[in-house]
Amino acid sequence: MNSQILVDKLGFIQRTALGKTVEIEGVYIGDLLSWVMGHAQSNQAWMTMLGHPNIVAVSLLRELACIIVVEDAPIADATIEKADEEEFIIFSTSLTSYEAAKLIATLQV
Repeated sequence: MNSQILVDKLGFIQRTALGKTVEIEGVYIGDLLSWVMGHAQSNQAWMTMLGHPNIVAVSLLRELACIIVVEDAPIADATIEKADEEEFIIFSTSLTSYEAAKLIATLQV
């Protein structure tokens, strides 16, 4: 699945400036950084309520496709700046992780 689908079909908001799209090969949901580092798989979208700059570092370490910040949780300006520097995509949505994952699952073939 292409990351642009999250914007076009689900109404997610892209919070970073990166103009490219990425391929997403699944979703990982979690809010504990160490757990995500140990369990998320490369090219997955990571759904979290965290907005701290460390989410970008973890995502790069695990080679994740993008981050989806759920429930309109606040995202620190430093997080957006770090993601832009690293050319990494962050999305946000008002949906819960469960609601967003259900919608994404309907898009995957």
